[in-house]
Amino acid sequence: MAQIDWDQIRRVKWSHMEPPADWKEQSLRPISVEGLSLFALDHKGNLYWDGHPVETRVRLTRLQAFWAFVVSVFAIAGGFGGAVQGWTAYNDWACKVGWWSPVCPAKASN
Repeated sequence: MAQIDWDQIRRVKWSHMEPPADWKEQSLRPISVEGLSLFALDHKGNLYWDGHPVETRVRLTRLQAFWAFVVSVFAIAGGFGGAVQGWTAYNDWACKVGWWSPVCPAKASN
């Protein structure tokens, strides 16, 4: 296996092409094919480029945060409703087949 010259790869990490005109951030530069070698993953799947962690930031507007909260509340309520429905179905079935259930009426003794 050939020895890799990482300093050479770092020198040619940027592409010679001009970035697209519609890129909002003017300091962005395209990466060359050789520069892709500087991407790496650790054992947990975290992404690094040239030894530095790649950070992702998500910023929600107030309206997006509000709707995320509303959706979360309804998802939790739906999960709770499903659990209650499952518990009710189990108790009904358990009473019919004679299994233990905390809500079965006591059987009258003859």
